[in-house]
Amino acid sequence: MQERISIEEAIREAGLKKKYVANKLGVSDTYINEYLKKPGSISVKNASIICKLINVNYIYV
Repeated sequence: MQERISIEEAIREAGLKKKYVANKLGVSDTYINEYLKKPGSISVKNASIICKLINVNYIYV
């Protein structure tokens, strides 16, 4: 079983930049940074998109 990791760590491990993820979501860099500080603040839709981008099942983040 895979252990839980932070979204920021998963983005980094996937070799993606936060700016790229923000662009794919159609949000600002500031939004991504705020989300990383407060993970509960992101919508389910955007969390799902991020998980698809980084190829991680949402239950592990």
